[in-house]
Amino acid sequence: MKISRLFHLSALLLLLAFSQPALSESTKAEEEPAIPPPATGKARIEVPEPDHDFGAVRQGDVKSISHTWTLKNAGEENLLLTKVKPSCGCTAAVASATEIAPGATATLRATLNPKGKFGSQSISVRVSTNDPTHPTQVFRLSGTILSGWRVLPVHLDFSRVGKAETVTKEVTVSSQYMKGDKTYRITHLKTSGPDIVAVTEEIPGQEGVQEGKNFFEVRRKVKVTLDTGETEGDHSGTLWIATDDPNSPTHAVTLRWFVEGDLTFNPSKLFVSEVRGRRVARDLVLESHSGKAFEVTEVEVKGNSGQTGDVEVQLKPDVSNPTHKVYSVTPNIQSEKPTETRSGKIVLKTNIPDQPEIAVPYTAILRK
Repeated sequence: MKISRLFHLSALLLLLAFSQPALSESTKAEEEPAIPPPATGKARIEVPEPDHDFGAVRQGDVKSISHTWTLKNAGEENLLLTKVKPSCGCTAAVASATEIAPGATATLRATLNPKGKFGSQSISVRVSTNDPTHPTQVFRLSGTILSGWRVLPVHLDFSRVGKAETVTKEVTVSSQYMKGDKTYRITHLKTSGPDIVAVTEEIPGQEGVQEGKNFFEVRRKVKVTLDTGETEGDHSGTLWIATDDPNSPTHAVTLRWFVEGDLTFNPSKLFVSEVRGRRVARDLVLESHSGKAFEVTEVEVKGNSGQTGDVEVQLKPDVSNPTHKVYSVTPNIQSEKPTETRSGKIVLKTNIPDQPEIAVPYTAILRK
């Protein structure tokens, strides 16, 4: 009987000894918070309308054009905005946050500087994210900036012309308006001298109206006719275009032309170079338009800094004749510097009384 009681007591103690650690582990598990399993979802950017059209605005009416987009993280991991890059320096873009929690939102604001811009505009902002399906989200800001009056070109170059020639070129004048605005017109034209004549061609009726979304444009042409006269050399003049628009009453166009004599040269300016010991020569062509024979009695190189040997000029007799002469111009800069640029003119002295000298500008470049 005693043996049986002793056996039962030993078994009970042994059971308590083995059950105590299990009880401690259970209690420890209840005291410490459980570590949540890692999320299996991904970050996902959601933008309802990534493209925004700001319509039409007048240049000068606003200093900046802005728009704000809302970005939502529709995924199950934090959405990271790692890079925000506008397509040009005229636009600034800032995100309100670089990390967006699941279900949360942030904003992206883009601001366009309209100064110096006109016509249709389309600026993009590229946002890099950790969204595996959309690693790059593109936002677009587009619309039209009305420039008011616009004259093209503002520098009218007639280039090289002969004596006593009549040459005509065109200038385009356009003005843009919001629908419902008062329209204005060209009232008169003025030139700097009798050798320049300008005439406006107003496009009648709706033929001159270019329709847009909420604006329109009226275009006109101004024909500029130049009487070159007999005086050789460089010439310049001005065309003034007057309008009845109080905010833009006058526009100026500068004119330039060069009257050539019977002897002409091509190109009008020479560029030669020596790069790493390799010299690149250029041809200089001198010819008579009327077909008269002439002679070049002397060739002189005059550098702008007083130097005389920047280029070598040699006649190519195999392709030259009494009315047409071709010269090979080769760079010959002597310098200790690794790089140098020099300029000047090549003077060709002739036996033609009206054109005793022909001066051709040159630029010589050395790169060792």
